[in-house]
Amino acid sequence: MLHCLKRDNVKKTYTIILDIIELYLPAVTFTVMFTVFILQIVFRYVLNAPLMWAYEVTVLCFIWTTLLAACYIRRIKGHINFNMFYLSRKPGTQTAFRFISNGLILFVCVIGYLPTIDYIDFLKMDKSPVLRLPMNIGFFPILVFLTLIGLHSLEDIMRDIKLITEKRGAKR
Repeated sequence: MLHCLKRDNVKKTYTIILDIIELYLPAVTFTVMFTVFILQIVFRYVLNAPLMWAYEVTVLCFIWTTLLAACYIRRIKGHINFNMFYLSRKPGTQTAFRFISNGLILFVCVIGYLPTIDYIDFLKMDKSPVLRLPMNIGFFPILVFLTLIGLHSLEDIMRDIKLITEKRGAKR
């Protein structure tokens, strides 16, 4: 019983952390991006005094918003897909397709991880032109993206392995 409660707490904590990273943080960055964008329009076209920093903020917020929100869409399997071929297959074949595609995604995330760390570390020397922010801050979500997409793919692989083992156990 206690073991089950601990596992539930870990799952709940994991979900809360994912929600913060994949839902709330992109919502904040989108809100900032949209607000700064509107402010930029007002200053440029109404007050005739363009803001120099607004473009940088909107670009950096766009990067954060798209990469982190894409992780949430991956978690809920909300990406657009064309699955007529997939749906016309037997459940076992569908499981094999999912296993292979998730394995490929996980493989790409793993092999891209260290080069991405190196590149983001290299970007700390670069500063944004106006705000003088280290560029590694702006591109850090790429590392988070690789991590979360890899984790979501691994979760799906583990779910498919469990499904396969349960089917084999039921046949015996």
